[in-house]
Amino acid sequence: MKQVSSPHVLSAAQARKLDVLARAAGLSDAVLMERAGLAVADEVLKSLARVTPTHSKQNLRILILAGPGHNGADALVAARHLAELGDYKVHVLIFAKDKNKKNDVEFQRCLDLLSLCDVSLAPLTCEEIARCDADLIVDGIFGIGYQPKQENQSFKDLCTAIHAKKAFVLSVDLPSGLPADHDRFEVAECVRAHRTISFGAYKSSFLTEKGREVCGEIICVDIGYPKKLLAKVTTDSPAFVVKHTPEVFANPLKPTSHKYDRGCILILAGSAGKYGAAKLCASAAQKAGAGWIICGTTENELPKSPQDQAPIAGDSTLSYEALLTESGSVSAKHLEALLTNRTLSSIVLGPGWDRNQLDTRCLEILVHFSHHKGSVIFDAGALHNILEQSKNLKFN
Repeated sequence: MKQVSSPHVLSAAQARKLDVLARAAGLSDAVLMERAGLAVADEVLKSLARVTPTHSKQNLRILILAGPGHNGADALVAARHLAELGDYKVHVLIFAKDKNKKNDVEFQRCLDLLSLCDVSLAPLTCEEIARCDADLIVDGIFGIGYQPKQENQSFKDLCTAIHAKKAFVLSVDLPSGLPADHDRFEVAECVRAHRTISFGAYKSSFLTEKGREVCGEIICVDIGYPKKLLAKVTTDSPAFVVKHTPEVFANPLKPTSHKYDRGCILILAGSAGKYGAAKLCASAAQKAGAGWIICGTTENELPKSPQDQAPIAGDSTLSYEALLTESGSVSAKHLEALLTNRTLSSIVLGPGWDRNQLDTRCLEILVHFSHHKGSVIFDAGALHNILEQSKNLKFN
């Protein structure tokens, strides 16, 4: 399956709406499940090759955990494809529904097809998970419809049993237990995946701190949602598009180009005990393709020789300028002189800062620069400075 290089980011409601629109357009659940399951099976094979490169295929064990919904159906399709290869030992554990409730029609279709294959089927319980040996676990228990209040303790026990296996975990669409829209959940009550394969779009929670922690590596694959439907889903409410670095910064340079063609960036970051922020900013600027990176520091912290400079990978030029006073505040005089004598394209300031490192005059200089010369990115501590100093700003 083709990976989506710049996926949209959808809420749970938008994801549901996308499925509704797809059905109305003639793209059935059965077709989407078959494509999603095939993509999962393909990713299982790739993951096994990476995590168990020296093992024989016949000795590798795959444990498929299938919930009652569409994610579970996707997992059953993947199990069928893997079983049909005949190279792996495939065990499938199926979430037990209330006896009075029938399985979803498409889920039952996938289960009936799977029963024709040489697989081991059993109920999804903590005891069965503990009993099954596994090199890789496919987590297809719950999707965007999961309601933590309903299955809370029993599902937490399942998560504990899964993590105790110490196997590679591949989650289908999103890790089970992860809300699609937010990160208001307990990590202990969520499957922690090594890799998550999402279909057509990211979920909003993928971009949260805890979401990234439980998703692991995120792969988004195209299973056939038309681009016009994705656009229609995101028309009525805000949506994001994730741009990956290779596309954003793919800017071919002429043979005669020089560092100013790639941008000169000034970094004002870090404070006592927090100089890692400046190094991280410089590293990010280098990876983004900046030609010249200038780090502001105090007079006493200027490198005494080229050998004292922190190395930076790649083709970027790194230099230091004494732009901070000994107390850590930005010197308006030195900043203005630098901006007069150097051609800068961007200024980044604030990461790792304490408060009160910018005075009103510095802020006026930066505002003028942003209006007439380039971009200014305020972050972290610099945002506090804006609030504290903006009322005193004077513009010419």
